[in-house]
Amino acid sequence: PPVLILHGDRDVVGPGSRAREVARWLKRIGATYEMKIYPGQGHVFRGPARTDSFQRSADFLARYLQAEERVEETSAARR
Repeated sequence: PPVLILHGDRDVVGPGSRAREVARWLKRIGATYEMKIYPGQGHVFRGPARTDSFQRSADFLARYLQAEERVEETSAARR
């Protein structure tokens, strides 16, 4: 399934290196993913980064959930 990675570069709970490592593995296996690193943000996004992360999440879910619904509809129509 597609993966969305949103990370703050000042996150002390989960280091940014981990997010980049996950992205490298996803790329290596040919998975669909998107990544956004927010400068100056920690584990919880604040201000414009928070708004942006909400919008990115909504867009990501709309894009991929709609695609999955179309696949399910096509599969159902073939039965």
